Amino acid sequence: MVERLSIDHPEAISRACVVLGRGGIIIVPTDTVYGIGCDAVNGAAKEKIFHIKQRDQKKLIPFLVADISMAERIVKIDEKFKLALLRVWPGAFTGVFACQSGGASVGIRIPNYPWLVDLIKTFGSPLAVTSANISGGNAHTRIEDVMHDFRDSHGVDLIIDAGDLPDSITSTVVDFTIAPPRVLRDGVLGRAHLEEVFGEKIQ
Repeated sequence: MVERLSIDHPEAISRACVVLGRGGIIIVPTDTVYGIGCDAVNGAAKEKIFHIKQRDQKKLIPFLVADISMAERIVKIDEKFKLALLRVWPGAFTGVFACQSGGASVGIRIPNYPWLVDLIKTFGSPLAVTSANISGGNAHTRIEDVMHDFRDSHGVDLIIDAGDLPDSITSTVVDFTIAPPRVLRDGVLGRAHLEEVFGEKIQ
């Protein structure tokens, strides 16, 4: 069976970092739902997540970062958006930006979940995290639903148990690779609020 540690365990973060560092897969609580994640720069680990979730590989996995400086190691963020982003981060807002290395764009979010931010800071690198469920199924906020789906999984190495999370909220997703920016998924932050925050039209 998969290893399960309470979020209050004194070695929860260090243990998660060990698993991530060797290319393993973890399930962690977030400010929205339980997420399944790995080292964002480990391609083989990301492939495992697609396999475990039975996820369409065309659906890219968003990255969770600890702060904007970590985000800018991966993506290009226009200077005019930086202060506005600090009004929606940390929180349920994902911005899609062009990668520093060229090629595909990627979604970036700073979670409003201190333990998870501490994990990312300690690990020192972004995490690729998506909802911890089989693709097509409901995202999970109850730990027993997570255990039901993944306790016998040969792909998940560690589950961090924070008990049941508050009712799920959906993160708003906005594409900043085009002008004006475009909402790709409606969520907790409405379009009118986003236009006020970013000071321009949002498609």
